[in-house]
Amino acid sequence: MTGRERLWRAAMALVPPAKQDCPPGPVPAWPWPLPPPDEALHDVPRDALAPLPPWRPGPEARDPKPAWARHQLHDLVAARLAGHPVDLSAWWTAHRADPGAWASSHAVAARVPAMALLGHRDALWAHADHLRRHPSRFSSAGNHRVAELAALALARRCLPDLPAPGLLRPTLAHQLHPDGWPREQSLPYLAYVLEWGLVAHRCGEDLADLLHRGAAALEACLSADGQPFAIGDNGGDVALPGRGDEASYAHDVLGCIRSALGQPAPRWLPSRRAALLGLGPAVDASPPSSTSFAAGGFTVLRSPRLVVGFDHGPLGMPPLCAHGHDDLLAIWAHRDGQPWLVGRGTHAYHAPQTRWRQRGPWGTCGLILDGRARALPHRHPFLWQRTAEAHLERLRFDPTGGEVMAHHDAWEGLRHTRTVRVDGASLDVHDHLEGHGVHHVAVAWHLAPGLRGRTDGDDLHVLESPLPVRIASSEHAEGYGRTVPADTLMAEGIVRLPARLITRWRPR
Repeated sequence: MTGRERLWRAAMALVPPAKQDCPPGPVPAWPWPLPPPDEALHDVPRDALAPLPPWRPGPEARDPKPAWARHQLHDLVAARLAGHPVDLSAWWTAHRADPGAWASSHAVAARVPAMALLGHRDALWAHADHLRRHPSRFSSAGNHRVAELAALALARRCLPDLPAPGLLRPTLAHQLHPDGWPREQSLPYLAYVLEWGLVAHRCGEDLADLLHRGAAALEACLSADGQPFAIGDNGGDVALPGRGDEASYAHDVLGCIRSALGQPAPRWLPSRRAALLGLGPAVDASPPSSTSFAAGGFTVLRSPRLVVGFDHGPLGMPPLCAHGHDDLLAIWAHRDGQPWLVGRGTHAYHAPQTRWRQRGPWGTCGLILDGRARALPHRHPFLWQRTAEAHLERLRFDPTGGEVMAHHDAWEGLRHTRTVRVDGASLDVHDHLEGHGVHHVAVAWHLAPGLRGRTDGDDLHVLESPLPVRIASSEHAEGYGRTVPADTLMAEGIVRLPARLITRWRPR
């Protein structure tokens, strides 16, 4: 965090959080017709209408995200859509003067849809007033600022007497490389900023070209069952209540964007999110082909059975690269329409050991030399002291897959070149290490949860490795704050450089 940012945050802490009074006027009206109760999704938790607990209970003091998510009030929205009478006055009375409720403008923006959907004029006015006077700056001016500007656009659409918000377009454009790949190097946060961008687009700001570019990046990385590669951080953030299934979030956002733009969407059925935005079904799209995002540094090779992603780009959005992981030359793969080789995801932001294990090189399917990371982490959970980049050398596509080669020089005096080849159901990975001396080399293959690891591969593919393979038990972040057991195949040994390691996956 820079000195300027520290001064900015200290100054903002002295400013009153929000004006609690608003001029008399009409009750806010949601811009699009709400689905009738008999058509709404009825997954309403039993305690949705019960009083919410205090804003910051003791155990959550270090990690505010659980409180932010609970006070986003999506349970109350679900209850309202299911036909239950919902009154927001009790929540507003309890939290309007609580400093914790206004400590993050990003969290304030996340509550705006509920304020509008539940028709509380005073609360919506105060939230919009806060967002105008407390914009996120510096390190928080990425996806946080996208959420704030889109929330202001939604608030203005519901309360026309609010002042006009600033334009979202330049802030959203800054989140995307020219080819649509996310600068933050996180697919979940790409889906998040695109969802907010779609909200602003539906409220009248023309963002069609940006939404189209970002949606292409999402679509390239989806499995046939709608799950994306687990790339970068995943804080579980959403703008509108959708299916309630975190694994399908990116797919649902993609489908909503395609529907709004009048384009085909892959195997998408309209959800609650689509209904709230006034969107109908979209024509089914054919599967995308192999593609490379040259500016973003990511290539996807596709065959009829495999979808393989290969990272050869920057670590994240400079200067902080807060949501990027140390995953240079790592790969991800879907097999027969479902996740196969995965990243281990994000379980927590404020548990130091877990955070480093998941955002460091051990959380992806990559090569680790002497236990060293490619990027130098900072003790702060969102900062890096030094980052590294890879360089694309060769790229070839064909109907059965293709080949991509890239290298990095993050390890002083050494060069690592990785070549990935996809041929039908077969995957070859060539790791060429140039340098001198004897080193410990480990290549991690993280299997998706539910796949049984074997020393020679898994139930469907044989692993031919130049190094001895062992099965390691690991944890996979199914969502923020939730982990499930999973198997990792770890190939490791002592190698004299220079060396060329060829790993092959063959269908049984």
